[in-house]
Amino acid sequence: MSKKESNKRLKFLSDAILAAGIPFFGYFLAFNYEKAFCAAFKIPQELIEIELITVVKVTGMLIGLITTLWIVSEFLNSVKLFESPIGRLICRISIPVIITCIFIFLFDPPLYQIILISSFSAFLIFRFFIFPLLYGRGIKNYKKKVEYEINYDLKEDFLVDKFARKIGKNAYLILFLAFMLYISSGLIGGVQAKTWTSFTVIRSNPELVVLRKYSQNFICAPFNREKKEVIKNFIIKSVNSVAEEGSELIIENIGPLKVAEEKVISPQDLKKILNMISTALPPLCYL
Repeated sequence: MSKKESNKRLKFLSDAILAAGIPFFGYFLAFNYEKAFCAAFKIPQELIEIELITVVKVTGMLIGLITTLWIVSEFLNSVKLFESPIGRLICRISIPVIITCIFIFLFDPPLYQIILISSFSAFLIFRFFIFPLLYGRGIKNYKKKVEYEINYDLKEDFLVDKFARKIGKNAYLILFLAFMLYISSGLIGGVQAKTWTSFTVIRSNPELVVLRKYSQNFICAPFNREKKEVIKNFIIKSVNSVAEEGSELIIENIGPLKVAEEKVISPQDLKKILNMISTALPPLCYL
């Protein structure tokens, strides 16, 4: 086999692998979307089931999101503010900062994660806007210092640049797009969980809200109408069992819902408990 025929064969195999991986990746994005939605209501991810309609829905939302971002980027490119190096830098840094804020708002991560993520955003701001003050001592104008630092970074080869050249431009773009789709699918799931207002309610005693429907099963939970809170006590009801019970299903605007906070012992209650223990211990010692 000649070298030319070998290259054609490798290209055919890579295209075939890519075509075969698209449906799998679509299901993966749908699972990531459902996982983010369920995480907002503390639903165990073991209950998630992916159906074809979910894949189509998530794909449609991602296409709409990408189209919107493309329109916004075209608009920003036409704005004179972002024609300068500093303007383009502000545009680049604002993206991770915005994603960080959305992540913290949606998923309410632990404090250490908030500190780590915020530190990364703070590092970017320090690196490009404060570091030039310390480094570019030979340049008097602050704007020129920042522009010099930006141009210096563009000339340098970083690990990402070397990786892109190693695997090729097209492969790098595909990986970057796949990563952005993965992030976007999770953000969409989280946003919908935090902002969804219309839910199916099963009129029973107690009333149950349907958070998700997988196959022929409803993932339900009791809820508080006044506080708009879901009680983390999930009940799985089949469609047939609901029909046999004769329960009424009504779509109501009861959201957005959130998970009821678990009761934590306050310092005052803890002090009372410790006082009770200290009072009860001396008599017990004589038993």
